[in-house]
Amino acid sequence: MAEIKLRARFREAGKGPAHRSRREGWVPAVLYGRQVGSIPVQVPAHELGRHMAAGLGTGTVVRLELEDSERREWTAVLKDIQRDPVSLRVLHLDFQQVSLGDVLQVEIPVVIRGSEEVVRRGGVVQHQLPRVRVECPVTAIPADIEVDVSALGVGEHLTVADLRLPPGVRAVEEPDEVVVTVLAPRREEEPAPGEETPGEGPAEGGA
Repeated sequence: MAEIKLRARFREAGKGPAHRSRREGWVPAVLYGRQVGSIPVQVPAHELGRHMAAGLGTGTVVRLELEDSERREWTAVLKDIQRDPVSLRVLHLDFQQVSLGDVLQVEIPVVIRGSEEVVRRGGVVQHQLPRVRVECPVTAIPADIEVDVSALGVGEHLTVADLRLPPGVRAVEEPDEVVVTVLAPRREEEPAPGEETPGEGPAEGGA
């Protein structure tokens, strides 16, 4: 189980305090669960960025250390990341407080391997399901799910049923949901008879 330790502070609820958190170098978040109810918190933006560069994403188990008088720690799963659609800056996080014995449904990223072999043979890899929802114990949440496409030919595909999942992990998606498929390269359309190709015009007559 990949686990990351992340500092957090309480904050006021509402859009105004959330904007203030961002201006001061924090990312607003909420921690919710059976034992905590719903608590508005904030985490350091620079620390979050460092962890995200190292692989922190939805489904990651996080040890949230609340910097209050008791310095309490909660085990949580990062459930959602809200980003600015243009800048992709992280705007808000959702953490679900869990116990190590809990069984959860989480979305795990699918990582494609072997694309270069497909391209070498003239195929085009189309990644149709970038994340797969799985059910598993908190202690068995994988960081990602690898799919090897190196043996696929044009017109072939892999479905959820073809995924090789770690022990204790079960896919919740439909088994026949296509994860990745290999397409033929798109051919340039030939101009119809009588049509001019780009850059070509009628021949100029002589003097």
